Amino acid sequence: GGGTGNPIFSTDTASALRALEIGADAMFKATMVDGVYDKDPHKYPDAVKYDTLTFTRVLDERLAVMDSTAATLCRDNGLPIEPSAREALDETVLPVLDEDVGRKVRGLFGGRMKAILCGGASLNQSVARYFCAMGVPLRQVYGLTETSPIVSLTRAEMNHPACVGQPVAQTQVRLGDRDELQVKGPQVMQGYWNKPAETKHAFTEDGWFHTGDQADLSDGGRVRIKGRIKEIIVTSTGEKIPPADLESAIETDPLFAQAYIVGENKPYLGLLAVVEPNEWASLAASFNLDPNAPESLASPAVRTTALKRAKTAAADFPNYALPRAVILTTEPWTIENGLITPTLKLKRGPLSKHFAAEIEKLYAVHG
Repeated sequence: GGGTGNPIFSTDTASALRALEIGADAMFKATMVDGVYDKDPHKYPDAVKYDTLTFTRVLDERLAVMDSTAATLCRDNGLPIEPSAREALDETVLPVLDEDVGRKVRGLFGGRMKAILCGGASLNQSVARYFCAMGVPLRQVYGLTETSPIVSLTRAEMNHPACVGQPVAQTQVRLGDRDELQVKGPQVMQGYWNKPAETKHAFTEDGWFHTGDQADLSDGGRVRIKGRIKEIIVTSTGEKIPPADLESAIETDPLFAQAYIVGENKPYLGLLAVVEPNEWASLAASFNLDPNAPESLASPAVRTTALKRAKTAAADFPNYALPRAVILTTEPWTIENGLITPTLKLKRGPLSKHFAAEIEKLYAVHG
């Protein structure tokens, strides 16, 4: 998973709380089953439900755990650490906190996991950081079908949750134009079957494979993916934003079932989002609105609240990378309606055409 910067692992209260809330929501409310989120909290053990402790105790305990475990994660993997008021207590308190909280988190995965390899799509940094800090052995990998399919793998002792590891044996990586990651190694394909033109386009003149991904290689040899070059949004002010990580962060708020960021050659970013039915019904009721009425989605109060929640979910991103306007819909984007791929990735071209009128109106009204 990549991001919009090279983050350090802050243990200040605000950052820890955001990471814990995001990670806890993913842990307690959602498991990934065949690519579909199941948000039924009743399927989890009573020992780790929110209602087992008062809110104050939960908050204090999670902050303490994150302070200690995040610092330990950083020390064990050679990552920078920000000072924390709790750091002097780490050695004394961490074993107790790990037994009380970390062990229960690991227990959700069976308790004996040696490694959980994550790949295929960007992994939200806050979620990755949370689980790694709790001792869940997430190890990100990166590759493409054309690379059989692996390029890099995270080592157990060099685990940076914002990176996808180091190149595997006999594999070379470099950066080309626009910081494109280029690869050379025995696992790289020889070409596309009976497609010489496409094959020639896939390689540089000196034989390196074009991945199409923008990357950063400055972090001790680790590979950090910043986004697909063809997907990167360039605003009219020149800011460059990889949308996938931002969309992933916004979707950690349970209101947003799906998120799509727009803003190419516009002064700021806009958000189009599919609302989760139960969350939407609750939000609409809080404003005495009918959740089944299309006009309720366009209520100024609803849009203001939704935008605030989206910004909160994406609080780790720079200000220019936060959406400033939102359009909500209840119609899911599916394979059947042609708006996502069979691997559940957004089809940005079809989405932009499908919502062309709404997007035009969004920028006409807001700037």
